[in-house]
Amino acid sequence: VQDRKELRESALIVYYDFEFVFNDVKRFMSRYMIHQEVVCNTLENFELFKKIKDISHIYIYIDDNWIQNVAKLSYSLSGTEIQEIYKLYGDLNTIRRAFNSSINEMTEDDAESAYSIMFKDICSITGTLTNPMKIDVSLKENVQSIMDRLKDLGDIDEKCVQ
Repeated sequence: VQDRKELRESALIVYYDFEFVFNDVKRFMSRYMIHQEVVCNTLENFELFKKIKDISHIYIYIDDNWIQNVAKLSYSLSGTEIQEIYKLYGDLNTIRRAFNSSINEMTEDDAESAYSIMFKDICSITGTLTNPMKIDVSLKENVQSIMDRLKDLGDIDEKCVQ
């Protein structure tokens, strides 16, 4: 019973670390894409990135004990899933470095790294060339799969996620 409780707690912590950051990332990317003249997989406009970051009011929080929480999940997840979760946490730390620094302290390298990860590794972006332009930002399939697996392990009710 105690092992199941700890597993559920760890899954909940990891799930909500990801859920909150991914929601912020999707919101940011949607705003950024709408204001870009050309959609591309590299950061083309550092000033626009800073402006959208500033108006988005995003501050990334990640549980300090995430390594221990992921380790507790290792008994219930495959090696590939654990590797993906560790990679996602590494990516989130890179994104956090860009978003948690002030506009004046953010480096272009940090912004480029964060944008590259958000665009290539986390977000799936689709849109229509209509007026106004409609952009849909969702999670890539592999990221959504990890989220679904964590939701199962944490026994997270769908009503709680919305």
